[in-house]
Amino acid sequence: MTVHSSIAAAPTAAAAPPVPGLRIRVKLCDLGLAPENLRFEVPEDAEVPRLADTIRAAGVIYPPIVRKGRKGEAAFMVLDGRRRRFALLRLVAGGLIAQDHEVECLLATSRAAQAAATVLPNAEHAPVHTADVIVAIGKLRRSRLTTAAIAGALGYDETEVRRLDALAHVHPDVLQAFRVGKLTLTQVRLLARLKDRNRQSDFAQDALGGYFHEHGLRSLVTSGRITIEDPRFALVTEATYGEGGGRLSADLFGELPAEALDGDRLDELWRAAAARAADVLVTAGLTVAFSRERGLRAPDDLEPLPFIHWGGLPLDQQALFDRARDDIEAAMALVTEASDETREAALAQMLLARLVLARLAAGRGEIAAALLSPAGDGLDVVFYQRPAPPLPLAELVSDDDDEGEDEGDEAVAGEGRAASGRRRWDPDIPERAVKVDTAGVTHIQHAARTAMATRGLIRDLADHPDVALIAVTAQLFKHLALNDRIGPDDSVLRIAVPNGPVPAGDDNLEGEIWRRLAARRDAFLESGLRPLVFVTGLGDADRMALLAELVAVTVDLREARTTAIRREARAEAEEVAALCGADLAQRWTPDDAFLGVHSRTQLLEFMAEMEAEAPRGGGVRKDDVVRATAEAAAERRWLPACLRWDVGDAVAVGEPEPQAEASAETDAESEPEAEAPAQPLAA
Repeated sequence: MTVHSSIAAAPTAAAAPPVPGLRIRVKLCDLGLAPENLRFEVPEDAEVPRLADTIRAAGVIYPPIVRKGRKGEAAFMVLDGRRRRFALLRLVAGGLIAQDHEVECLLATSRAAQAAATVLPNAEHAPVHTADVIVAIGKLRRSRLTTAAIAGALGYDETEVRRLDALAHVHPDVLQAFRVGKLTLTQVRLLARLKDRNRQSDFAQDALGGYFHEHGLRSLVTSGRITIEDPRFALVTEATYGEGGGRLSADLFGELPAEALDGDRLDELWRAAAARAADVLVTAGLTVAFSRERGLRAPDDLEPLPFIHWGGLPLDQQALFDRARDDIEAAMALVTEASDETREAALAQMLLARLVLARLAAGRGEIAAALLSPAGDGLDVVFYQRPAPPLPLAELVSDDDDEGEDEGDEAVAGEGRAASGRRRWDPDIPERAVKVDTAGVTHIQHAARTAMATRGLIRDLADHPDVALIAVTAQLFKHLALNDRIGPDDSVLRIAVPNGPVPAGDDNLEGEIWRRLAARRDAFLESGLRPLVFVTGLGDADRMALLAELVAVTVDLREARTTAIRREARAEAEEVAALCGADLAQRWTPDDAFLGVHSRTQLLEFMAEMEAEAPRGGGVRKDDVVRATAEAAAERRWLPACLRWDVGDAVAVGEPEPQAEASAETDAESEPEAEAPAQPLAA
């Protein structure tokens, strides 16, 4: 026998089977915690009370591993089982078990077994997956154990047991996808709400395949459910719904709002409460209807209210609209603060405030009906109007005109007149393309830009009486001879609705015009004459200057929003600016007030256009960038493209219009090469 073979044949210590710990029973009062336990100094955690309940119901499932105590220690010291010992001591403190309660333990006798007991037990046991707990609860339920018995055995709350029991009835594919991490517990709960197990399996198979349509599943689960988040509950409280026979079903998992099982009853209660609040509208002579949704088309004999552009209204009407909106906001505040008992009265006040605003919007029309629908704040209302009848012909045509017409002529004239009494020719007015760049521009910035461009054009037009005469003549021609459907937003001038004095601004702009008009007003008051006689007495130059100043202050190109572009008015503005040779940069350059509404990025873009060096660095504030941009613009007499008008295709005063037969080559030669057309007014 060789040395090698003798060594190989000899048994080794590593090959010997391990000796299991001896099972012994130890009194709880004789169990201490070994200092070599890895969590010796860690206090008991929040889950120990739940573990104590489990041990009380089912006993200690895994025996603690102990060693014999040494000098100064308890008889036996726990190497593994610190939390189980804490749970047992909690039961003793609660008087549920005695101090000498015997605990089955495993005794580690060798040094190696004792060392391993402090490290290996947690690694030897695989953690229990929630899917396995769900399956186990399902089996316990099929064995006819009650919820209380299962909760007591596992140490779970009864509510948690009911929730897990509901998950035990899903398709096995769902639990398999959950077990391998393809579904979350929340998604399993969503699937459990589907009654069709085949649909559950389809979703689970999709999840196992790597994709899962949670949005589609959630829509499928929640569609058709009437919950306490339904806007009708803003007017019908849950208590009122319950007293009226309505039932609520709470979600088992507490993830979805409670479901109202009696939707018809909820609708009846809401309509009754809405009708009580709407009595004020009925008293006002309106027909009131109710619907779960808003936006229904108007009845056959009625029509919706027209859209009102606030910026195009006269100042006195703007004040009325502002006051009506303030009243609505105050009423809405009362609705928000109202209790359940006072909510209907507050809603009635809100409906009256909305009726006032609707009547302002209707103008000569009559508010005849209202449609009420649920809303988060209680009620939403849509008003419908009965169109106003045409004015009598006698009110639209002067007496002199009527005297020269017989009955037949009046009939013919009536057919050719619009509702306003003006003859409707409906000419096809050619349109001019207007380019407006609103990309990245906020409504506030857009309003500031159009306001500034308006002020600049006012100043230039006031110094060009010949252009003012052309503009006012064209305006009168449009309104009196062409088409009465031309609205105030379609023209550069608002002659019928002057803007009135503006707040103090730059002396070089429209502030100068208002000072001129103030001086002329003083002269008129001193003269003691009537307006027509006073104007007749002015010299030709003064009369034309007065005309230019009056026409100029009617210029209004302001746009409050980037979505309210007035293209016809812009086209006229470009033509007027071309006739005036308008150049705002000669009178004004961007100041701090104008630049302040722009973002830092936009300001840096302005600096780049001027080829100026912008202040940079971590400590540079926006105010510094604004100030630097204003200084650079003033030094260079620079104006952003968004404040310039396109003068490329308008006709100058006194020049004939280009012939249509002129060739493109001739047109190109007539344009100056060194002067490119400016950009249109951009918002």
